[in-house]
Amino acid sequence: DMIATLGSTPDGGRVETSVLLVERGAPSPAVARALELREHDLVWHLERLRRIGGRPRVLERTAIPIALVPELDVAHLRAGGSLYGFLAERHGLTADREEQYLHVASPDPRERRLLQLRGSRPVVRLRGLSVTSADVPFDCFEQVYPASDFVFYISGRSPGELHAAGDGIAWLGSPVAGPSAD
Repeated sequence: DMIATLGSTPDGGRVETSVLLVERGAPSPAVARALELREHDLVWHLERLRRIGGRPRVLERTAIPIALVPELDVAHLRAGGSLYGFLAERHGLTADREEQYLHVASPDPRERRLLQLRGSRPVVRLRGLSVTSADVPFDCFEQVYPASDFVFYISGRSPGELHAAGDGIAWLGSPVAGPSAD
């Protein structure tokens, strides 16, 4: 898989991205509700691994409605292009607001392998939804971070809500038979 350099962090660590998965699929019921999809609507499933200073640090998964984004420029993404830049430039989808929540959990075996976690180290799952100024939800995402490697600063004006922790199994959905975006 191709690794694209995105820049660097404030401490000088280089940020690189690998595209692990791009496919059309059915969203999970939770994602379908969040994206306000009808019963048979499909989404793009995109999964990327971010490395900082050569170390895998963030696993990102996203679901984007195919009705809003009929084609993804996979070559652009594999070359390190910005997903949000692509969505804004090609499809007019710009996040006016995001809803996010995070919780600490145990990684599944695949996350443990991709993030090179040892022992029983927990992860932080940050799940969110990006919404346009016209209240169109267009990106449902999950980011998985090694819990001991990051500090999160959260600021906002909306009232907080308390939610039960989810198990994370098939949160974004599942693939469907047919052509993928390779």
